[in-house]
Amino acid sequence: MEKKVQNETNEIKPLSDTLLVLNIHTNAVEMVKGIDQDGNLQKIPPDEKKENDQLIRVDKHGDPFSNFFSNFYRQLKNPSHFNFFKVSEYNAVNTAKDLQQYVDQASPEEKEKLKDYAIQLKNTNPLKNQNTMENNTETQEYRFQPEQIDWKTMEKSGLTRRSLKK
Repeated sequence: MEKKVQNETNEIKPLSDTLLVLNIHTNAVEMVKGIDQDGNLQKIPPDEKKENDQLIRVDKHGDPFSNFFSNFYRQLKNPSHFNFFKVSEYNAVNTAKDLQQYVDQASPEEKEKLKDYAIQLKNTNPLKNQNTMENNTETQEYRFQPEQIDWKTMEKSGLTRRSLKK
């Protein structure tokens, strides 16, 4: 009985990646929570991260990551003073602390080498990517076409073609 309770409390969470940001002016490494209404980066120092803090998660298999960054750079006033690093969510706090310790002790040449590990965008032309997310949502096709759906099975679960059209 005790083993059953132990297994329930030791729930294994799926691993995903999250973002770290290095402000190259302040040399502060922080974890990215999101973007506020003004387009400013919402960050949290790794020492202050709580279990329930929601961080930006990175889809390992999808292209929305590139779209996110295209829109992200458009919204930031000066994107040139941040370097971003994709790290495992499982080790994000320790990695952020280690990176901060490295940055605090690094020479300017060593800090320059960090750019090799930073996330590089495929297209960094701000004019070309200005409305990437907005354009993609308009031109993106649906994952499933109506002809591919078994509507009889869907109706059993309460989902009808008519309710989806509304």
